[in-house]
Amino acid sequence: MGQTCFRLYLTFRLPARWVGETGDRAVHDISMAIDILSVLIYNLTMQKKSACLCAKKELTHISDLLKTIAENNRLKIICLLGRGEKCVCEIMALLDLPNNLMSHHLKVLTKAGILLKRKEGRFIFYRMNLKSFSSFKKEFQNLVGR
Repeated sequence: MGQTCFRLYLTFRLPARWVGETGDRAVHDISMAIDILSVLIYNLTMQKKSACLCAKKELTHISDLLKTIAENNRLKIICLLGRGEKCVCEIMALLDLPNNLMSHHLKVLTKAGILLKRKEGRFIFYRMNLKSFSSFKKEFQNLVGR
């Protein structure tokens, strides 16, 4: 049975053949054991650091975007506009939402950069901001490690 040498995160035991040895061999073996232990501690530290990368990242942008699209009516609007550009009057008719509520949701989605709008005469047309959406998708995939 080995003798307990160090106790830091784990117990490291020297093999029985090392116990009781004297001279350079014992010092070399203990020195090697210390090197192995320091490598193990380093690896544990690096694993802990890599596990904490998400905790140190600035995730406010992604979090705010997820909060924005999490509302039921906004998801419906995104679903409709995912199939192409639509006029506000078309969106209102399809979703059966009051004008003030529709305006609010479209404003929030536009401000978040999810939608783009263009005015043609007295009509306003909305469409998905594909560049922003693909950027968000990439950020989210990096976050979850895919």
